[in-house]
Amino acid sequence: MAHSPQVLSEEDEKTLREKWPKAARTKLEQKWSFGGIIASLSKSKHGTPLEVIDLLTHTYRMSSHIAHGDEMGINLIRERKSRSPKEENDVSIAHYLRLMSDGLNYCLLTAIYTCSYLKIDPQFFLELGKIQQKHGTRIKEYHMVPFTDKIYDRFR
Repeated sequence: MAHSPQVLSEEDEKTLREKWPKAARTKLEQKWSFGGIIASLSKSKHGTPLEVIDLLTHTYRMSSHIAHGDEMGINLIRERKSRSPKEENDVSIAHYLRLMSDGLNYCLLTAIYTCSYLKIDPQFFLELGKIQQKHGTRIKEYHMVPFTDKIYDRFR
């Protein structure tokens, strides 16, 4: 019975729709969406390593657009193909740096939380994070390459 379709009577449906209007349903859905959960976690843990969990959102959004083949995902592909070889190279460097820095950040977060769980000193991993942050400005410059030129916005 748990897997069988449940059909509400018109009266039950009306009661539920009155109790949960579209605006309230949308607000609740957003709260429990991936982005909503990440936003809540990053705000509620200000000053802790969990604060940087919002770095997941960029990768998630881009992956989601491509996986769903929506307009933004298709336009990302079209936008890349419209660039000159130099611009395409710059964007590729930005993409690879993003993959590497995200991978490093995920590993550092995992290591820090593992240390916390095991009640051991995470200092080694915190120091690695500081070293990565020293290069963060340069990495962010490359991350922003696709967003700071006129060609990028042409496909929005």
